[in-house]
Amino acid sequence: MLVVLLPVVYLVERLRQNAWTNGKTLTVRAYCPNKCCCRGWADGYFANGEPAQGKAIASKFYPFGTRLHVSGYGEATVKDRSKHECEVFFGFDPNSSCTPHEKALQWGVRRVKVKILERPD
Repeated sequence: MLVVLLPVVYLVERLRQNAWTNGKTLTVRAYCPNKCCCRGWADGYFANGEPAQGKAIASKFYPFGTRLHVSGYGEATVKDRSKHECEVFFGFDPNSSCTPHEKALQWGVRRVKVKILERPD
C-alpha cells in the first residue's frame, strides 16, 4: 500500500507547486501601519521584527521571507502575519499625496492573481 501511495503523494505535491508557479487567484486585502488598520499591533514593526515601511505582505499561510508577486501591487516579501490568506501593506511614501490609510482604502479587497517567486530556505 505504501508503495502505491508514495507516488500519488509526490504527484499531488508537484501539481500543487505547479499551480503556484503560474499563480493562484486569492482575495487580497490592504492595510496601513496606523491604529485604524492594525489596532493594538500598530507598534511600527512587522511581526518578523523589521520596521513597518516599504512594501510588504502579511499572510497566515506563507512563511516569512517568501517573495510573492501580487497583481496590481507588485513584488513584495512576507514580513507580517494576518488572519487572512494575503494582505498587502501600504506604508508612508514621500512621493505620494495620499496617506497610507487612503491607499489601503483605495485598494480595498480584491480578487487578484498571486504568484510565488521565491520560497525561503
